[in-house]
Amino acid sequence: MATEAGRCALLVGATGLIGSALLSELQQSGYRTVYVLARHPERVAPAANVAVYDFHSGLPESATVDHYYCALGTTRKQAGSDGLRQIDKELVVACARLALQHGAHTASIVSAIGADPLSWFLYNRLKGEMEQQVEQLGFRHCLFWQPSILLGQRQQKRGLERLTGWLLSSALFANYQALPGQQIARAMAIFSPRARPGVTRLRVKQIKQLSH
Repeated sequence: MATEAGRCALLVGATGLIGSALLSELQQSGYRTVYVLARHPERVAPAANVAVYDFHSGLPESATVDHYYCALGTTRKQAGSDGLRQIDKELVVACARLALQHGAHTASIVSAIGADPLSWFLYNRLKGEMEQQVEQLGFRHCLFWQPSILLGQRQQKRGLERLTGWLLSSALFANYQALPGQQIARAMAIFSPRARPGVTRLRVKQIKQLSH
């Protein structure tokens, strides 16, 4: 993987399925510092080039950021409708604003297939509204990763999601094919620093191509 020596990244969602894998990928990419904002900083393993802060304290004023990575996410079952809105939309956008304030020019955010601000489904609608609001912030490079079901070991048990992921594991399902969180994280780490200006949405086909 190409090095990002001299640059700094901000990662939120570092303790989740994609986020934990993404943190490992970013550490190996050669970033001078990977800043992590976490609700539970104690769950993030210490490392030489990782600086962890909780959401309440935020980043130090002196921190400079080049790339903003976001893997925040929950479910309606876990957090309720209000919690889903707060985490999957409001917190993602708030952290994007913070990244901009610290100099970030690239935003690379995990969204979902079917994201649409006009969707009848709450989850898809919130993801669409989040994308819309982040776009309006003015990042030079804005990437939204839109996977389907995620495969991998989670802290919380999601039996139905595991079953659905197994059923959708075939490539025949195209952009609805289930992918391992590690594969998405690798694609994000490889492609985000080299994205073209503007807004880019990446679905399963592109994620598979970029992660090899």
